[in-house]
Amino acid sequence: MKTVAWIALAALALAAPAGLAAQAQDRVAESSPPGQPPSRIIHGKSTPFIVDGRLLLYQGEIVVFAVSPEGGGPVFVVAGKAAEDRPLADGELRARLEGGMMSINSGHSRWLNYSARLSTSGGKPKPTSVCTIMAGKGAFESWQGPIAYLSLGDFKPAAEGSLVCR
Repeated sequence: MKTVAWIALAALALAAPAGLAAQAQDRVAESSPPGQPPSRIIHGKSTPFIVDGRLLLYQGEIVVFAVSPEGGGPVFVVAGKAAEDRPLADGELRARLEGGMMSINSGHSRWLNYSARLSTSGGKPKPTSVCTIMAGKGAFESWQGPIAYLSLGDFKPAAEGSLVCR
C-alpha cells in the first residue's frame, strides 16, 4: 500500500508543473472579442495588453510587441506560446516576466530607452529603474520581492553605445 501511495504522490508531483504551465498558457491566450484590443484573462476578467500607451506584462507572461523607429508606445503583436520562439522582425521586442526577473530580446535596429513601472500587489505600479535596450541584443532586469506585473512604455531611440540605467 505504501508503494502505491508513493507512486500516486510522484505522479501528482510530475503532473503539477504541466498543469500550472497550462493554466498560465490559458491566461495569456487572446480572449478579446472581434474589434476589441487584444486582451487576456487576469483574475477572472479581461485585461488588455496595452493600456494608456503602455504594455502590461503580468507574471509568467511572454509577449512580442513592436515599437516604431521614432519610439513611442508599444503595439501588441502576439503573446503566449506563439511568442515563445517566434523570430523577431525589425522593430519587435520580446519580453518575459518570471519571478523577479524580466528578460527582453530586441529585434529592433535601434537602441531604445524606456520606462518601467512595477506593481508588487497588483495595484497601481510605481516607477523602477531599467537599462537601455541594445539593438538586436537580449537583456535581463531583476528586482527583489514578488512582482504582480510591469508596465513598460515611453520608448525613445537612444544613441548607439549609450547604455544608461535609470
